[in-house]
Amino acid sequence: MILQLLEDWRRERRIRRLAELLRKAQGAGKKAVARSYWLDMKRECEGRSHRQVKRMERAGRLV
Repeated sequence: MILQLLEDWRRERRIRRLAELLRKAQGAGKKAVARSYWLDMKRECEGRSHRQVKRMERAGRLV
């Protein structure tokens, strides 16, 4: 249980970091880089556990 929570926390941090990098790349007009970040973020979001999805929805941070 604790290991899953730690993995979920790390995944949330990666998702937030990728979302920030995606916004910066889009703002700079770097479409190819932005798409790369988006694909990485999509992969991280798809890998979330069911409990993590529920926690993120409750917290209003569903990405």
